[in-house]
Amino acid sequence: QAVERILKKQIDALILIGSDYVPESDEFSNCIYNAAKQLPVFLINGYMEGDNIYCVLVDDFQAVYDVMEELIFCGKKEILFLTNATSYSAKQKLGGYESALLDHQMETDPSRILFSENSIYQTRNLLLRQRGLSFDAVIAVEDGLAIGAIKYAHARGLRIPGEINVIGCNNSELSISCEPELTSIDTRVEILCKTAIDSIMSLLGGEKVMQKQMVKCHLVKRNTTNF
Repeated sequence: QAVERILKKQIDALILIGSDYVPESDEFSNCIYNAAKQLPVFLINGYMEGDNIYCVLVDDFQAVYDVMEELIFCGKKEILFLTNATSYSAKQKLGGYESALLDHQMETDPSRILFSENSIYQTRNLLLRQRGLSFDAVIAVEDGLAIGAIKYAHARGLRIPGEINVIGCNNSELSISCEPELTSIDTRVEILCKTAIDSIMSLLGGEKVMQKQMVKCHLVKRNTTNF
């Protein structure tokens, strides 16, 4: 309904921000496809294939894959993956996690893939309830989840990064609001948005624009990792 209301206005292009805009829903997908018949549709950090649909994405898969390799090279063998969504972005991060394990002949343990609300204390409490689950590193799809893991480590008396490494994602203000400060994947939102706007202006100016553009992430190392 929101998309239909926007299309009734005099606009030159439609921008949808966030990978939650591409759920596993035929109804919603058809809405985007129908909009693309009328004007260019740009998805920022979401992905759909189709005529007149343009996607600008951060390379979540490669970012998590690279972090996994760093952890594995440091000897980490029991790496926990914390997620709070089933969005395109979250699935790409999970794909990077699983692919790194596979490429290093390490088995994916479903018990080490945990879903939690993006709440620091709910994540801490979830981890405290995991009796018998051991892990020596945590990768979280949001900084809030990662800080929940830090709270868990404090509650268990685990040294960070000596006994457990923790990595978040988004490089938000939360990453420097905890102790120790959090290593986090910077998804470079400013570059992502600038790339999308530049592409829109080029397209409206008659230039050809790639339908899928990837922006590389950057790992900001702080005090929750020892690599």
